[in-house]
Amino acid sequence: MNYIMQFLRIWLKKIQKNQQRRADYWMLTNMSNRELQDIGISRGEINRIIFQDEDQKEEYRQQSRELYKARITQATV
Repeated sequence: MNYIMQFLRIWLKKIQKNQQRRADYWMLTNMSNRELQDIGISRGEINRIIFQDEDQKEEYRQQSRELYKARITQATV
């Protein structure tokens, strides 16, 4: 029974990681080139950052969230 619970935990963590990766990808691909430049990446680097480079991912994730929130706030004003 313990092995089943361990398997389910690992499986759910993988699902969560994949969902986060998809959300990050969507957020970055929907930014303008100017917004991407503000956080220091180009459109061609999105795949590398999302699918390969774990070290930079968290830094870009935080910056992209802040820019995305600012863009939504401006759109609603």
